[in-house]
Amino acid sequence: DSRGTLWIGTTNAGLNAYNPETGIYQVYKYRENDETSLSHNRVLSIQEGKNGDLWVGTANGLNRFELAGKYFTRFMSSKDDPDSIGGNLIYTIYKDHSGGLWIGTNNGLDRYDSQTKKFVHHRHQPTVGNSLSNDTVFEIYEDTNSVLWVGTFGGGLNKYNRQQDKFTYYRFNPDDPNSLSSDFVFPILVDQQGIVWLGTHGG
Repeated sequence: DSRGTLWIGTTNAGLNAYNPETGIYQVYKYRENDETSLSHNRVLSIQEGKNGDLWVGTANGLNRFELAGKYFTRFMSSKDDPDSIGGNLIYTIYKDHSGGLWIGTNNGLDRYDSQTKKFVHHRHQPTVGNSLSNDTVFEIYEDTNSVLWVGTFGGGLNKYNRQQDKFTYYRFNPDDPNSLSSDFVFPILVDQQGIVWLGTHGG
């Protein structure tokens, strides 16, 4: 993070904070009946917020870690609350150029509104041609034109135009050798020339 701490997410041992100066690890884990602890010990994504707080995505919920107080605030999906996060499996957290947070879940792409403290949802809608192509979102990346590139698990690559609120799809086509090599998109990087690089299940 900006303070020099190395944050490590583990498969089943929670969140680790490593101080490179002292060589000491601090471990944060889920504790039963403690709502201020990490919501799950499988940590899939970590992102520093614009205020220096830490956002941690797990296999069961999104967490905001207050470094000063050393406690977690949980954000869980709820069918009774349409403003809650879309899904509890948090694959990726991305901070855009303005400091806004985008969250890739097992139930769509969410944007966290820090003013209202609500989540804005983007989901696949079969009857809407420009909606998100697939609700399992693995990766998010913003280019220099503030366009969001969204990698999905089975829906290919999405290019999101925020001004128009529309998604453009790039999918695998077995009859087109110049199409995306697989509809399962994991890492995304946009280089200095504006070229979009993708790691997929097919190369």
